[in-house]
Amino acid sequence: MTIDLAGAGDTDGTTVLPGRRRGLPTIALVPLAGVTWWLTGFVWWIVELVGSNIMTVNGYPRAALPLLAASSTDALVVSCVVGGVAAGLVGLLGRGRRVPRLVAVVAGVALALALALVQSRSAFASGGADGQTTDPRVTGGLSVLVVVVTVAAALLGAASLAGRPGRGLALAAAAGAAPLWLFEVVSSLSQTTAFDGSIDGPARWSGAVVLAVGLATIGIRPVVRLALWPVAVLLAWVVAPTATASGYFATSLSRGPRSAALVQEYLSTAGQVWRQAVEPGQRPLAPWIAAIVVAGVLAWVLDRRRPRDEQVDRRDDEPRLHPGPPTLAVPTAEPARSDPSAAAWP
Repeated sequence: MTIDLAGAGDTDGTTVLPGRRRGLPTIALVPLAGVTWWLTGFVWWIVELVGSNIMTVNGYPRAALPLLAASSTDALVVSCVVGGVAAGLVGLLGRGRRVPRLVAVVAGVALALALALVQSRSAFASGGADGQTTDPRVTGGLSVLVVVVTVAAALLGAASLAGRPGRGLALAAAAGAAPLWLFEVVSSLSQTTAFDGSIDGPARWSGAVVLAVGLATIGIRPVVRLALWPVAVLLAWVVAPTATASGYFATSLSRGPRSAALVQEYLSTAGQVWRQAVEPGQRPLAPWIAAIVVAGVLAWVLDRRRPRDEQVDRRDDEPRLHPGPPTLAVPTAEPARSDPSAAAWP
C-alpha cells in the first residue's frame, strides 16, 4: 500500500499545478501596467515637465502627453511603442492563468490611456498665456494615433505570456523604437549632447543590444524557431521608418489644406518617405549584423545550458506535472494463507 504524505497528488508521486503560482496578484497588474506605460514610454516628457519647456514658457498647464503639435508625432509613436511593450511585459510578473493576466494588463493600459488623453486635451484646450489654443483637429488626430499605437504595442508585449517567441517579438519591436526613444530622453536632459551628433552611435547600438536579447530569447531550438528571426528583424527594422512617415503625414495634415485630394496626396508622400526610410542604405548595418551574430552565439549557449525539458515552453493554461512530495510505502501484514492439508476445526 502507498500513502501520499501530502494528501494531494497522484499515486505516481506527481502534483498537478493548473497555472503559474508565483508572482503578483492579478488585480495588482492593472495599476502597474498603466503606470509602466506612462513612466517608461514618456519618461523624456516627464523630465521636461519637471523643468522648463515650451509649455511652461508659453503659460500652458502641464499635460500628461505631448499633444502640442504634429511635429511631435514621431516621438509619440516611439514612446507609445516602448511604453506599450513594457506594459505588456508586466503580465509576466503576475500569477495564475494567462487570460486574466492579459485582461488585467489591457485594462490597466486602457485606464491610464484614457486618463492621460482626457487630462492632456483639457490642458491644451485651455490655451497659453496669450489666449491662443491648439487646433482641436491636431490634438484629436494625435489622440487617435496614441490609442492605436499603444494598443497594438501592448498586445504585442502581452504576447510574451505565450512563451519565449512572444517575448522575443515584443523585444524586437522595442529594439526598433529604442534609438529614437533614447534620443528623446537625452534631448530632455541635455540638448547640447543630443543635437551635436554624439548620441547617434550609442542610440543605434542600444537598439542592437535589445534586438540581440530578443532574438536570443526566441532561441534556436526547436529549429522551427529560426523562422521567427527574420520576422523579428523586419519588425524592428520598420518601426523607425513608420514613426518618421507618421510624423511627416501629421505635420502636412496640420499645416496644409485638408481636402480629400490633398489628404490622399499627403498619404502618398508619406508612403514615399516610408519607402525611402526603410531602404538599407539609410542607416548603418553594422549594429544589425552584430546583433544577429551575438544573438546566435547567445542563443546557442543558452540552449545548451537549458535543461531538455525546459527547451519547449509549456502553456500556463494547461496542467503541468511537477515532482510531488515523496511517498512512503508502508508494509502491511498479509493475511494468513489457509493450508488445505490442515485439519478443519471441529
